[in-house]
Amino acid sequence: MLKQIKKIQDLGIFADYTRPTSMADFGLKNVIYGWNYSGKTTLSRLFGALEHRKLGDYNAAKFTITDATGVITEQDYHTSQKIVRVFNSDFISNNLNFAGSAFNPILLLGEESKDAEQNIEQLQKKLVRCEAGANKSQRGMTSISTALAAEKTRASAAIKARLGLIPAFGATQLTTYMTTAVSGTDYKLSDETLANDLVLAKKAESDKPSAVTKATANLLLAGLHQEASALLRKVPEFSNTIQHLLDQAEVSEWVETGLSLHDHKDKCEFCGNPLTQARLAELHGHFSKDLMGHKASLNALLQRVDAAKVAEGLKQESDFNPPFRNRLKDINCALTPAVTGYNAELGQLIAALQEKVKTPFVIKDLAPLDDQIQTRLQDSITALNALIDENNAIGDNFAQEKNNAIERLKRHFTQEFVEREKPEVGEARSLVLSRRRDQFIEFKNILEVAIKQQKAIISLAQKGREEINRRIENLLGSDNIQIAVVKEGDAERFQLMRGPAVAKNLSEGEKTAIAFAFFLTKLQEIKALGEAIIFIDDPISSLDSNHIFQVAAIIKATFFFQDASKENKWCLRCKQIFLSTHNFDFFTLLRELPINEKESSYYMVKRVTPTTSTFIGLPESIRRYSSEYHYLFNVLYEFNDADDKTDLGVLLSVPNAIRRFLELYTYARCPDHINSTVDRRADRIFGVEESKRILKVLHTFSHSNNIERIATNNDLICDIEGAVKELMTLLEKDEMHFAALKASVT
Repeated sequence: MLKQIKKIQDLGIFADYTRPTSMADFGLKNVIYGWNYSGKTTLSRLFGALEHRKLGDYNAAKFTITDATGVITEQDYHTSQKIVRVFNSDFISNNLNFAGSAFNPILLLGEESKDAEQNIEQLQKKLVRCEAGANKSQRGMTSISTALAAEKTRASAAIKARLGLIPAFGATQLTTYMTTAVSGTDYKLSDETLANDLVLAKKAESDKPSAVTKATANLLLAGLHQEASALLRKVPEFSNTIQHLLDQAEVSEWVETGLSLHDHKDKCEFCGNPLTQARLAELHGHFSKDLMGHKASLNALLQRVDAAKVAEGLKQESDFNPPFRNRLKDINCALTPAVTGYNAELGQLIAALQEKVKTPFVIKDLAPLDDQIQTRLQDSITALNALIDENNAIGDNFAQEKNNAIERLKRHFTQEFVEREKPEVGEARSLVLSRRRDQFIEFKNILEVAIKQQKAIISLAQKGREEINRRIENLLGSDNIQIAVVKEGDAERFQLMRGPAVAKNLSEGEKTAIAFAFFLTKLQEIKALGEAIIFIDDPISSLDSNHIFQVAAIIKATFFFQDASKENKWCLRCKQIFLSTHNFDFFTLLRELPINEKESSYYMVKRVTPTTSTFIGLPESIRRYSSEYHYLFNVLYEFNDADDKTDLGVLLSVPNAIRRFLELYTYARCPDHINSTVDRRADRIFGVEESKRILKVLHTFSHSNNIERIATNNDLICDIEGAVKELMTLLEKDEMHFAALKASVT
C-alpha cells in the first residue's frame, strides 16, 4: 500500500512539489478535491506511470513515493510489481474509440482494440498494395504471355502455309519445336538447302523424280600401257630383208599392202611391167611370217586401245534433284579433265603403236605412265555414282525424304522465330514478375494472418458486452444507450445504439459513463484485485447531479463490502483506492463511502501560481461543509473579509468560486428553462449594470482561461476584489438568505 508522495519535479504543473510535513499518510480510501485545471489529472498520471511502467510525455519527471517496504522513484518505478489501475481522461481517450464512417460508427473498447484497429488499418493498406503489386505482376506476365502466344499463332500459321502442310501445325506444335531450338544446336539452313527443301516439301507423290543411270567405265590404261611398251620394243625376225624397204617405211607399208594383191600374178598391177616369180619370192622373203604376226599383234592392240577410250557422257543437271545439282557441277568439273587426260594417254599409245606398225624393225620406248591419270578418273566416276545413289534414294524413299525436308524446315523456321522474337527475354522478364508476384502473395498471406490476429485481439478485448451494458444503464439511469454486436465483414464489432438507432454525437457525460463502465468491467480481469491500487479521477466531470448519486452508488457497490468474518465491517475489495473530483457534492458523497474514518484520508490539489500546483491535506475550512454552495460562499466571504487580498493562490481560486456560486445562486432564485444562462439570470436579479460589473471578472478569469488571463492582465486583477465586494453588497439585500449563509460559515 502506498503511504506518501514525498516529492514531484517536472511533472507537468507539479514543477517542484515537496510533501508538507503535516500531511497525513495515505489510507485505504483517499479522496482528493480540486477544481478544474488544478492538477488532479496530472496527479493521476503519476499513478498511471506505475500502471504502464512508463512516464509518456513526462520523461524528465522525478518523484519519490513511499510504501510499507521502501521508496519508488523515477529510477526504478518501471520494475515495480505493484498492480495499479487508473481511470482518467487518458483512459477515456485511449479506450473509447470510434472507427468506421461517421454514419456507421463502430465502438472500440480498450487500448488493445485501438492499437489493433490502427494496426489493421495499416495492415489493410499494405494488403491493398500487395494485392495491387501481385495483380500488376500478373498483368505483366499475362501481357508477355499473350503477346508471345499471338506471335506463335501468327508464325505457326505462316510456317504451315509456306510448307503447304496438311497436318496441324499451330502455336502448340511451334512451342514444342522451340524447346529444341534453344538447345544450342544450329538448325538454320543455307539458302540453297532451304530452297531445295522447300521444293521437296511441296512435291506431290506424282512428282517423285525418276532414277539416274549410274556411270560405267572399264579402265584398262595401265594394262594397255604395259602391253604396248612390250610390243614397241619387239623386233620381228626376217628371212631376207630388202634394205630399201627398211629405209622407206611408207614404201614398205605400200608394198606389204599390195603384195597380197599380186599372188599368182605375172604383171605389176601398178605399172603393168612383168612381175617375175623371183621378185615375188624376194618380196615375200622380206615380209616374213614373224613380221606379219608382229604387225597383227600391233593392230590388235591398237583396236583394244582405241576401244578403251571413255566417252565424256556428262550427266545433265536436269536429271538430278535440286539438292544435288551443285555437287554435280563440281563432279563434272573434275570428271571432264579426268576423261580428257585418260583418253589423251590412250591416244599417245595409239600413235606409238601406229608408228611401230610402219617401222616394225625400230625399237620404241614409252614414257612412264602417270598412275594418277587413271586414279583421278576412277575417283570422279566413283563420286558421280555416289551422287547418283543419293539422288536416286530420294525417289526410292520419297515419302521419308519429303518428311525429313519438312522436319528440317520446321526447325529452321522455328529457330528464325526464336532469334527474331527472343522469347527468352520475355521468359526472363516473366520469371522476374512471377517471383515478384509470389513474394507479394506470400506477404499478402502473412498480412491476412496478421489482420486476423488483430481482429481476434479486438474480439477478445470486447468481451463482456452484457456486463458493460448493465453498468452503462446503472451509470446513466436508463438503457437508452446500449452496446450491440454487429457484423463487419467476417468479424463481430461493437456498435453503440440509442434505442433502435445508431448512437451518434455522444455527450461528454455519455462518453465518460461508457468509458467508466468499461474500466470497471476490465477490473474483473485482475486475478488478484485485493492487491490492486485503484485511482479514479473525476468520473462525473460532465454528468448532471442525478448521475452523481448513481456513480457514487456504483463505486460503493464495486469497491466496498461488509465482511461477515469481521462482524460486517466495511472493507475494500482492492488494496487501496484514490478518488478525485472537482464537484463538491460528489466529494461529499465520496467522503460518505462506508469505511472507517481512521482508514480514510482527504486531500486537495490547487493552483499556487499560474504554472504550478500543490498537493496538500484537505483544509479544515472545506471539511466543515456538507455542500459546495456553502464552501463557495465561505471562499468569497473570507476573501472579502481578508486584510491581504494579494495572495496569488487565493486569487486563482476566486474567479471560479464566483462563477460557480453565481450559477447556483441565480438558478435557485430564477429556476428558468434549461437554456437559461447565468448572465441572463444575473441581469434579472441584480440589474444589467451591476451584473456586468461582476460577470466581467467571471468571463475574464474563470474556468480554463484564468491562468493565462491572470498572468497577462495584471491591471484587471484589482477587479477581482471589487467584483467580490459588489457581490457581497448585492447579497446583503437578500437579507434572509445572506444571514443564513453567513451563519453557516461563522
